[in-house]
Amino acid sequence: ATDPARAFWKSCKPGQLVRLDGKRPRNPERHKLYWAMLTVAAENMPRFETAERLHYGVKQALRLGEFIPIRGGKEPVFVPASTSFAAMSEHEFADFMDKVCALLSESLGVHPVQLLEEAKAA
Repeated sequence: ATDPARAFWKSCKPGQLVRLDGKRPRNPERHKLYWAMLTVAAENMPRFETAERLHYGVKQALRLGEFIPIRGGKEPVFVPASTSFAAMSEHEFADFMDKVCALLSESLGVHPVQLLEEAKAA
C-alpha cells in the first residue's frame, strides 16, 4: 500500500460506504520497450533525427491529438495528445503501442516481431 492509500483507509470509519476504482497501473517495461522501438526505428528512418521526433510523428499519423486552426482558420497546427502515465491507462497504451509497431513495421518494411526483437536487444 502507498502512503496515500494508508491515509485514505485511516480516514474511513467502519461501516462507511466507499467506492473503489480499480485501474491497472502502466507497465514501465512496456514504456521502456516503446522508446527502444522508436529509437531503433528513428535510426533507420533518416527523416526523423530522434526518437522524440518520431514519437511526435506517429502521434500525428495515428491522429492522437487534434488539428487546431490558426491564422483565421487557414493553417491547421497539430497539437498532440499526451501518452504519459497519467494520461493513458495500460490498456490504452498497449493498444497505442500495437498501432505504432504496425505503422513503423510497414514504414520500415519489416515484420512487427522483428522490430520488437531489435528493440528488446537495444
